[in-house]
Amino acid sequence: ILVWENRHVDHVIIHGEHPMEMKAWVREPDGSLRGIPGLGGKWVHPREINNLGTVLGEAETRDGKPHGFIWDGSDGVCDMKVGRNAQAAAL
Repeated sequence: ILVWENRHVDHVIIHGEHPMEMKAWVREPDGSLRGIPGLGGKWVHPREINNLGTVLGEAETRDGKPHGFIWDGSDGVCDMKVGRNAQAAAL
């Protein structure tokens, strides 16, 4: 299991890697974990988080394609409709 953390203010991304699946969570300021749902595929790979808790990354879609996404706790996940490394364009 691989655990990756990227610390910004009070938020932390935790990225766990399992042989068939990657999942991601945001650690809230109170210490609780909130899952990032992804785009319907088997994996979610967060890349960055800002001081407001908005996460930028990539995830597998239902049809097996990698797409960039933006996620936050109030609006949920938004598919950027573009392939790998899409988050670089958004930064």
